[in-house]
Amino acid sequence: MKTGLEKLDFYCEKVSKGKINVCRWVKLAVERHYFDLSRIGKKEFPYYFDQDKAEWFFYFCENNLQHYEGVMVGQPLILEPWQWFVYGSIFGWQKNELFRGMLIRRFRNAIIIVPKKNGKSIMSGAVAVFMLKADGYPGAQCYTLAKNQTHAKDLGYRAATIMVENSPTLRDDYKVNRGAASLGIYYDDNNSFYKPITSKPESEDGRNVHFCGPDETKDWTDFEIYETMKSGTVNAPNSLFMSTTTAGFDLLSLAYDQQKYLEKILKGDIKDETTFGVIYTIDESDKKDKNGKLKENWWCDKKLWRKANPNFDVSVFEDSMQSFIVEAKQSPSKKIAFQTKHLNIWHTSSEDYIPEEKWNKCGRKKILPVMKNIEEVLEPYRGRRCFAGLDLGSVSDFTSFILEFEDSYEVLCFFWIPRDTIPDRKGSEMIRAWVEQGHIATTDGDWTDHDHIEETIKKIAQIVEIVEIAYDRYRMDQMVTHLIDEGLELVGFGQGYVSMNPAVDGLENSILRQEIEHFSNPVLSWMNSNVAIKKDPAGNRKYDKDKAHDKIDGIVALAMAHNRATLNEDETSDWSELKTIDID
Repeated sequence: MKTGLEKLDFYCEKVSKGKINVCRWVKLAVERHYFDLSRIGKKEFPYYFDQDKAEWFFYFCENNLQHYEGVMVGQPLILEPWQWFVYGSIFGWQKNELFRGMLIRRFRNAIIIVPKKNGKSIMSGAVAVFMLKADGYPGAQCYTLAKNQTHAKDLGYRAATIMVENSPTLRDDYKVNRGAASLGIYYDDNNSFYKPITSKPESEDGRNVHFCGPDETKDWTDFEIYETMKSGTVNAPNSLFMSTTTAGFDLLSLAYDQQKYLEKILKGDIKDETTFGVIYTIDESDKKDKNGKLKENWWCDKKLWRKANPNFDVSVFEDSMQSFIVEAKQSPSKKIAFQTKHLNIWHTSSEDYIPEEKWNKCGRKKILPVMKNIEEVLEPYRGRRCFAGLDLGSVSDFTSFILEFEDSYEVLCFFWIPRDTIPDRKGSEMIRAWVEQGHIATTDGDWTDHDHIEETIKKIAQIVEIVEIAYDRYRMDQMVTHLIDEGLELVGFGQGYVSMNPAVDGLENSILRQEIEHFSNPVLSWMNSNVAIKKDPAGNRKYDKDKAHDKIDGIVALAMAHNRATLNEDETSDWSELKTIDID
């Protein structure tokens, strides 16, 4: 099965036969491509591959656009085989039906996730310039989206302006306006334009979007303008939303959300015929030896550099990578930065506490969302002994209450947040989703209603036997006093190195040994991804809330609960001393 495009077919054949070393996500994207070719002509598959439409995009690039920097400056923009696969897929696949005599693309959404220096910006600019005129859509409104004005004028938009101004065939037809009031590239003969706008939550309603290119979405945690612009494609039958990014450090970002969605498409868990995507990175197995143990300095393997970077030896070079390695070996933060930027691996801080793959292995079972189904979730645990951790937070912040059950180490999570604080929070869209799904409960107003939380804890205590509730003694308030008056055992837990070091170590070790079951609670998983660790000169560790990427309250509460649960197993422990000693 072939498309007739020599470079595209060559690349897919080499990938499918294992002749080009790529990660599972690229293999799955190629498998999807071949599967779709096999479905052409079938009633349930209303799409076909148009060789001419794909070739027109590549012809436009090669005959109108030039490289504008680096060793290839001034040369025609001739694309590599992997780019023929990516952009040939985007522009080659068409719907069977016409819209008012116009061919309609199959893919309205594209997600391209590749490491740095693999041509993201120049290709974003090339697609934008193509969509402005050569796509043949009258009055094409084209945009680049970026986090701020600096990014908006850089990245794909900068590439587009330079290529237009350097193009003998385009600079007379296109007008580049650098004035702040009308910044953009204009093609007046067709009433089309390409403008940069930022992700600030200003009203962008009323647009009819033909092309939109969100840039470096790893930095986006506010999805408002993205969703607003997406809604602007409703009246544009041949629109294209093409997001390009490298991996980053924020699991609440738009890019991470898109990657997880794309992974489900590629695995076949979700059927979305209108979204194309590809992820260039390495596989988890690349980090391990034949016995499944983590290899030392696995990220220094040159074969992995080539695997993750499709433009290796074209715009990514071994000498440059080697120079990064020298520095990265001396700095944990630079090592993580190298893995993120150049191997396209998501990290959550400059030094991982519990790696995501290890954490995920402790989510083997499924339960209903706790905050919407408290009594139903607790019923199987009725009368069972458990230990709790309580992190009260500030008056306008998260409150986390974590139960860990004796013997099974099963963890149930209870989270609250003041409803009126959600719009102003980082990652507000994800937090809203967790509220709707039942993983977080809200309290009225913009402050935490401790009375409501206190009543919920009392109800929980009527169903299960809470042996102890560990809490940060420095955040003691009336709730603690009231719970003690109810007959619950509360234990002040210091947050300094003496108390937290064994708690931090204990939780980490139990997760790594897969002893804990956290039911893949998304809020707790997010908080784990935010953890930052602080060490004293002796190597003792504690959680560092000041340097954490975002909220870690649930992890702190879990560490306290787990520490008390494991101490309870030691029959030689002096409980009275543990409950009264004033440490840290």
